[in-house]
Amino acid sequence: MALQPPQAMETAPSVEGDYLTFEDFLKAYADVRAEWVDGKVELVSVIPLHQTLLIFLTNLLSTFLDFKPIGMLYSAGVLVRLAQQKRGREPDLLVALNEHRDRVQRTFVEGAPDLCVELVSEESVERDYVTKLGEYEQAGVPEYWLFDALHQVANIYVLGDDGKYTVQPRDAQGRLVARILPGLKIVPEWLWSEHRPQVRAIVKQVETMLAE
Repeated sequence: MALQPPQAMETAPSVEGDYLTFEDFLKAYADVRAEWVDGKVELVSVIPLHQTLLIFLTNLLSTFLDFKPIGMLYSAGVLVRLAQQKRGREPDLLVALNEHRDRVQRTFVEGAPDLCVELVSEESVERDYVTKLGEYEQAGVPEYWLFDALHQVANIYVLGDDGKYTVQPRDAQGRLVARILPGLKIVPEWLWSEHRPQVRAIVKQVETMLAE
């Protein structure tokens, strides 16, 4: 069940042009942060806070997957095609487990990744808390991470047998627990602190996690 988003600050997303097929969208917007929604184009903004958090999570997840190579990490810019919903979304990060690597095509991911991560910005509150949560749930994405540094909200949503998301409980130390990536635990304060672990510290943190 989705939590209500913070008081809406979102502005209407940019919508460009007339109807585009998914194939035409891939060609025309290959080098642009944009998403495909019912044949229309929605441009995606990037802010500095968003970018620094993305870099940290990329380092954390890539380090974890180096130690435990159960899947591949893909960063912002890789499109996920949810064909039945006529959606082409660009998660900030996604993971495809090794057994589902066939879903990764040359220029996009066909169908549900095993993990989608969205980092909330001022213009994406409604989209990330409500719209994408519903789309990923309907598409059968097993795990959806929603991290909102602006409001200090961090939730890991896991898909139940009923096809609905619930928020994954934190562990006894208050850490976020990843189900898709067993052994990975995230201290919420890392997500909005100005003093996040750097690369060497991340390596030590991951070693500690996997030894628990």
